[in-house]
Amino acid sequence: MVKNALAVLTDSGTVQEECAIFGVPNITIRDVTERPETLECGSNIISGAETESILRATEIAISQPANWTAPKEYLVENVAQTVSKIILGYTSIRKHIS
Repeated sequence: MVKNALAVLTDSGTVQEECAIFGVPNITIRDVTERPETLECGSNIISGAETESILRATEIAISQPANWTAPKEYLVENVAQTVSKIILGYTSIRKHIS
Protein backbone atom coordinates (compact mmCIF):
# COMPACT_ATOMS: atom_id res chain seq x y z
CA MET A 1 0.00 0.00 0.00
CA VAL A 2 2.82 2.41 0.83
CA LYS A 3 4.48 1.98 -2.55
CA ASN A 4 1.40 3.20 -4.44
CA ALA A 5 0.28 5.97 -2.08
CA LEU A 6 0.20 9.68 -2.90
CA ALA A 7 1.44 10.31 0.65
CA VAL A 8 1.35 8.49 3.98
CA LEU A 9 0.33 9.74 7.41
CA THR A 10 1.82 7.63 10.18
CA ASP A 11 3.27 7.46 13.65
CA SER A 12 5.33 4.36 12.80
CA GLY A 13 9.11 4.56 12.44
CA THR A 14 9.20 1.59 10.08
CA VAL A 15 6.67 3.21 7.74
CA GLN A 16 8.85 6.33 7.66
CA GLU A 17 11.70 4.17 6.37
CA GLU A 18 9.51 2.47 3.77
CA CYS A 19 8.28 5.80 2.44
CA ALA A 20 11.84 7.07 2.06
CA ILE A 21 12.78 3.96 0.07
CA PHE A 22 9.66 3.94 -2.13
CA GLY A 23 9.75 7.67 -2.89
CA VAL A 24 6.45 8.40 -1.15
CA PRO A 25 6.07 11.57 0.94
CA ASN A 26 5.52 10.85 4.62
CA ILE A 27 3.88 12.93 7.32
CA THR A 28 4.71 11.76 10.82
CA ILE A 29 1.93 12.54 13.25
CA ARG A 30 4.20 13.03 16.24
CA ASP A 31 6.42 15.75 17.65
CA VAL A 32 9.63 13.72 17.32
CA THR A 33 10.98 10.81 15.30
CA GLU A 34 13.59 8.15 15.91
CA ARG A 35 14.28 8.32 12.16
CA PRO A 36 15.86 11.80 11.75
CA GLU A 37 17.56 10.63 8.57
CA THR A 38 14.14 10.68 6.86
CA LEU A 39 13.81 14.36 7.76
CA GLU A 40 17.33 15.06 6.53
CA CYS A 41 16.77 13.38 3.14
CA GLY A 42 13.46 15.23 2.69
CA SER A 43 11.03 12.32 2.61
CA ASN A 44 9.41 13.04 5.98
CA ILE A 45 7.67 15.99 7.61
CA ILE A 46 6.88 16.07 11.34
CA SER A 47 3.40 17.49 11.82
CA GLY A 48 2.49 16.91 15.43
CA ALA A 49 -1.06 15.80 16.23
CA GLU A 50 -3.01 19.02 15.67
CA THR A 51 -5.44 18.85 12.74
CA GLU A 52 -4.28 22.11 11.12
CA SER A 53 -0.62 21.08 11.34
CA ILE A 54 -1.37 17.70 9.78
CA LEU A 55 -3.30 19.32 6.91
CA ARG A 56 -0.56 21.90 6.31
CA ALA A 57 2.18 19.26 6.34
CA THR A 58 0.18 17.07 3.95
CA GLU A 59 -0.32 19.95 1.52
CA ILE A 60 3.41 20.66 1.56
CA ALA A 61 4.32 16.98 1.13
CA ILE A 62 2.10 16.35 -1.89
CA SER A 63 2.86 19.67 -3.59
CA GLN A 64 6.58 18.97 -3.97
CA PRO A 65 8.33 16.41 -6.13
CA ALA A 66 9.66 13.31 -4.41
CA ASN A 67 13.21 13.92 -5.59
CA TRP A 68 15.09 12.80 -2.49
CA THR A 69 17.50 9.91 -2.18
CA ALA A 70 16.77 7.44 0.60
CA PRO A 71 19.44 7.31 3.30
CA LYS A 72 22.28 5.06 2.18
CA GLU A 73 21.86 2.76 5.19
CA TYR A 74 18.32 1.98 3.97
CA LEU A 75 19.66 0.70 0.66
CA VAL A 76 22.23 -1.79 1.95
CA GLU A 77 21.63 -5.23 0.48
CA ASN A 78 21.70 -8.54 2.38
CA VAL A 79 21.05 -6.90 5.76
CA ALA A 80 19.02 -9.87 7.01
CA GLN A 81 21.86 -12.24 6.16
CA THR A 82 24.40 -10.03 7.94
CA VAL A 83 22.23 -9.72 11.06
CA SER A 84 21.63 -13.48 11.08
CA LYS A 85 25.38 -14.16 10.98
CA ILE A 86 25.94 -11.75 13.86
CA ILE A 87 23.22 -13.35 15.98
CA LEU A 88 24.32 -16.90 15.19
CA GLY A 89 27.94 -15.98 15.92
CA TYR A 90 26.95 -14.42 19.23
CA THR A 91 24.85 -17.41 20.31
CA SER A 92 27.64 -19.78 19.28
CA ILE A 93 30.14 -17.87 21.41
CA ARG A 94 27.73 -17.85 24.38
CA LYS A 95 27.34 -21.65 24.18
CA HIS A 96 31.13 -22.09 24.41
CA ILE A 97 31.41 -19.69 27.36
CA SER A 98 28.62 -21.31 29.39
